[in-house]
Amino acid sequence: FEEFTEDFLGAEFVFLEIDGGKVPFYIENVRFAGSALLRLEDVNDTEEAVKYTAKQIYLQNADILNEDERSIRIGKNEELRYGRLQGYAVADVTAGDLGKIIRIIEMPQQEMAEINFQNKEILIPLHDDLIEQIDEEKRIVRMNLPEGILDL
Repeated sequence: FEEFTEDFLGAEFVFLEIDGGKVPFYIENVRFAGSALLRLEDVNDTEEAVKYTAKQIYLQNADILNEDERSIRIGKNEELRYGRLQGYAVADVTAGDLGKIIRIIEMPQQEMAEINFQNKEILIPLHDDLIEQIDEEKRIVRMNLPEGILDL
């Protein structure tokens, strides 16, 4: 569930339900593509990963944050400064078309646009210094992104 996004970002392990038991897996990386995509230790190829895609997933109770500890809000676009940009295309002055904004995520210091770029979900900071133009009619955000940000 989206409300557990921040919990996954801070967790070291997840537990998958396998043969009636909960088996721990170390999380190497987390990214989001509509849902959480986890890279798990010792799961090294797509064929092996497919075995785990339909499994129930659990976090330790200690990894679940209390509401007052949360700093990320997702999907409350009416409260976000750039929330209206969800669904807009993003174009960088150097890299060209990057993709559409899937969602806007509020992080402690700024809002981030989640986009699908070259078949992976990436986060781009939405900051006045990086936005060259917002074309409301064409629904395009033209940006001047720092070098290397698309490689993160």
